[in-house]
Amino acid sequence: MAGTIIIPVKPFHEGKTRLASILTPEQRKRLSCDFFQHVLTLAKDRALNAEVLVVSRCQEALEMARKAGARSMIERGQGQNSALEQAMGRVNGSVLLLSSDLPFLITEDLAAMLALRETVDVGIATDKARAGTNALFLAQPRLIRPCFGPDSRALHEAEADRAGLRWTVVERIGLAHDVDRPEDLLFLNNRSC
Repeated sequence: MAGTIIIPVKPFHEGKTRLASILTPEQRKRLSCDFFQHVLTLAKDRALNAEVLVVSRCQEALEMARKAGARSMIERGQGQNSALEQAMGRVNGSVLLLSSDLPFLITEDLAAMLALRETVDVGIATDKARAGTNALFLAQPRLIRPCFGPDSRALHEAEADRAGLRWTVVERIGLAHDVDRPEDLLFLNNRSC
């Protein structure tokens, strides 16, 4: 087994709030659901040989996970980082903490992150602004605590340094391009044409 991919998922109706100026609540919900389905489908690719665990308060997301053959876990904590800590308590071996809204993600992006276990303890897949983190590889659960949110790249780097771990930053288009702002959606629409 190549490790476990953990995907935290907000309830679909709570997602993409920064797109409220251009999308209706139903459109934002559909977008969140579609992005998650894309990420889940790739994570379950047999070529990766990885276990997949979805953690969420969203019953629809948990049902989608079960139907795809992934493990599911009801989120009991306060926020994404707490949910990830909770999920890491249930796995052994390497973990890949993965954003659920990466429309350009390809299987090779996930394979590259999982292959990091051969060379580093921590792999930080940065966002397009090179400030955030869209995926975090850990050779073992809880080597560092997840610090997703504003400026998470620097926080993850500092955590790895404090722990004396070998780490690297990964820049891949499929891992960098999430959709949080109206201009991200425009980029997605232009790339899709």
